[in-house]
Amino acid sequence: MPTAKMHKMKSKEREGKRKEMVDKYGYDVKFAYHIVRLLSDKDNA
Repeated sequence: MPTAKMHKMKSKEREGKRKEMVDKYGYDVKFAYHIVRLLSDKDNA
């Protein structure tokens, strides 16, 4: 599942503040944190 989320993070068009984050950092920081949280939860399960 995290692999699919990473693909979605790279391919989805963003708008507003999230687009600004993508322009500034090269990826959606909020979405990337969500992936990290999912991976962390997987390790603790």
